[in-house]
Amino acid sequence: MRWLVVFFVACSVAPVDLEGKQCPCVAGYACDMTLNLCRPVNDGGGLIDSGSITPCLGTPGMELYRYAGTFDWQKSDGSWTGGAQIVQNSGNAMDSYTFTTQPAELGTGNYRVIAAMKPTGSGNALGIAMRAATGTKNRYQCMWHAKDRELRLEYHSSNSTTLGSVIVPTASQTAGVTMEARITGSPATLSCCLREYATAKLLDVQEGSAGVANGFPGLATDRAAATFPSFSVYAP
Repeated sequence: MRWLVVFFVACSVAPVDLEGKQCPCVAGYACDMTLNLCRPVNDGGGLIDSGSITPCLGTPGMELYRYAGTFDWQKSDGSWTGGAQIVQNSGNAMDSYTFTTQPAELGTGNYRVIAAMKPTGSGNALGIAMRAATGTKNRYQCMWHAKDRELRLEYHSSNSTTLGSVIVPTASQTAGVTMEARITGSPATLSCCLREYATAKLLDVQEGSAGVANGFPGLATDRAAATFPSFSVYAP
């Protein structure tokens, strides 16, 4: 019988971990439609509740755009690439950003962005760009400074001005996060949060004077290589 034991051990296959992978999913997982990522299901077939699947800015409005593998985005430098997911390849690129201009209606600048992101090294900051202006560096951004465990809302022109920040002492410095960012009005009212951490939330932060009245949604990094498995835009 010894050969039977050897046979079964040699042919056993470790279970596939699809947590956080893009849909479609296999048995035992279901698609988180907001992010287009696979999540484990419970005995009833529903998604297992976790911070990463629970919206932290409430229920989003109508979907306006979803990244689906075509990276025709504008970008500040060549460190950005895109295929099944968007990738920032450089851990040295400073003040780097990319954004989509399609559909053109997004340029009105009132929307919510939901994106999954994960640093791939010991970098500085990564996050969501909002109202990125064509032809200038002007934009707002919600940035997760993982090294400092700090979430910041920023206005960026030639330099970054911090509009609001919160320290999240329990946060991992290397784990992936799901970020939501919302912007409306002019002057702008901004909110952003990380789904995984209840205290990582900045709500209704006011831009004191009109900065960027309109512009497009995108991603931003500062000396941080990272992957962005999903990116979607909704009515605020």
